[in-house]
Order: sequence, then C-alpha cells, then structure tokens
Amino acid sequence: MNYIVKKYDPNYDGYRFEFDDKRWINIDLDDQYPNYHIIYNNYENPLWFYISQDGKNTIKKYNILDLRKKSTSHKKIRIDNIVYKIATQTEYDAYNIDTNDNNKLYDYLNELWTTPNLQVTYV
Repeated sequence: MNYIVKKYDPNYDGYRFEFDDKRWINIDLDDQYPNYHIIYNNYENPLWFYISQDGKNTIKKYNILDLRKKSTSHKKIRIDNIVYKIATQTEYDAYNIDTNDNNKLYDYLNELWTTPNLQVTYV
C-alpha cells in the first residue's frame, strides 16, 4: 500500500488520500486527526524527510540545500554509513514515532487496504 495526500476537497470537507491504484478516500483531518502532519518534500521547502534503508526505517529531516553542496544527487544519501532515501507520506505515517495521528491514520488506511471484498463506489 502506498498513498499520497492529493488535495483538500471542499465538496467532502476533507483531504483526498489517493492510493497507487487510483482509488481514493476523503478524510476530515481537522476533526478525526487534528495533529496529522503532511510532509512537503518539494523545492519550496528545503527541509525534507528521509527514511533509513538499514532495516530500522528511521525518519530524519535533512536540509537539501546542505546536501546538494556535497552532491548533486539528493534522492539517496549516505550519512554515517547509513543510506537514506526520500520518505513518502506512507512511510512517514508508518514509521515516524513522533506523530501519533499519522500512525493512527496509517493503521486505518492499512486496515481498509487489506480488507477483503471491500465495497468500492465509483463516481
């Protein structure tokens, strides 16, 4: 399962979470998960979240402007002999120990994802 936060949908008063297979669900983050944190790994914000590739899945925040001074490649970095890659929203939600609402939402979405015979409505 992998998902991204696509956009705020005013028709449903919630944020659209879209899965890789293009199915989606709207969730009212303000009421249900008020402390949910959306990560913005884009060039407007130089602080990006990375996840370790050593099996521990440690989430860390690095300044890509500093990283790019050392190397033009910032998709994967090596710090203290640990390789990190840019974290997705799904990975951030699953492994970040500091964000309880993110973990709760991940568990909810994962339960939906793994439920057999889940009814899907197409609009």
